[in-house]
Amino acid sequence: MKAKKTRRKPEKRAYCFVSYSSREPQVQLLIECLRLAFCPYIEVKLTPSDLSSGTSQLKQIKQLIKNCLFAVVILDGFRPNVVFEFGMIVSIDRPLILLRENDAKVDVSTYYPNSANLNLTPVTIDLDNHLSDAKDLNYALWSRFKVRENVRLIIQEYEKIMRNRSGYIQIVREDLWFS
Repeated sequence: MKAKKTRRKPEKRAYCFVSYSSREPQVQLLIECLRLAFCPYIEVKLTPSDLSSGTSQLKQIKQLIKNCLFAVVILDGFRPNVVFEFGMIVSIDRPLILLRENDAKVDVSTYYPNSANLNLTPVTIDLDNHLSDAKDLNYALWSRFKVRENVRLIIQEYEKIMRNRSGYIQIVREDLWFS
């Protein structure tokens, strides 16, 4: 008699939800730094790659935020969708890491998509003015030229927001690259 094969349910891994502007090319480097910092402990979930077709994008984003261990908001570009997701994260009191590149600018051109040859000077992101309701939140500065330092920064910020919370996962880095 053959034994019945049973399928094991895949374990749900803890994940962080990342809100970012896909129009800022340097952000891809920071996302790789997030993966380096958290792998294999915590999965990094991004939109749109973690969304499925055939269902509401907004519902899926709400669900990703609701079920995440913590969230990361990358302010570079300061796009409306990122600010909207930031608001959802804050409204349900998810632990949050805010990151901004040293010289991050507001992506003003997205506010005027049909204006040809509009010469606007890029505006540096100023959280105190652009998002004054949240100016009491600290954000960390990162640099596209310092990968190792970014990974360390991410782990430090994670430790700050999660060390005394339920669901905390200790991240241990023993390899020389991180020391």
